[in-house]
Amino acid sequence: MGNYHRSEQAETRTILVITNAAKEETERLSEQSFKVKPVALNRSLMQQITSIDGAVLLGTNCWYYGIGVILNGIASSYGDPSRGARLNSAIRYYEFIEKKTGIVLVVI
Repeated sequence: MGNYHRSEQAETRTILVITNAAKEETERLSEQSFKVKPVALNRSLMQQITSIDGAVLLGTNCWYYGIGVILNGIASSYGDPSRGARLNSAIRYYEFIEKKTGIVLVVI
């Protein structure tokens, strides 16, 4: 994906969900996301898809399957309202899904 300048990072606010079950998760969350034709991620696409509100579902092959994803999950004692919605959403989703699939969540 390359190196980003600080100004580019400041404009990007999203959650990247990197999982070996990206295709299946995109299907499961299809009612609350934009399903896309899987495409290999590159710098230009990264800037475009992270400008859309919601998470991005990525396979471990760096192909993306879903954008604008609203993550579901369960309430967790690990959440902290002072840390913001993205982090807490990622925590709830991780608590719900981590036992079912290998997953990495990146909150930007």
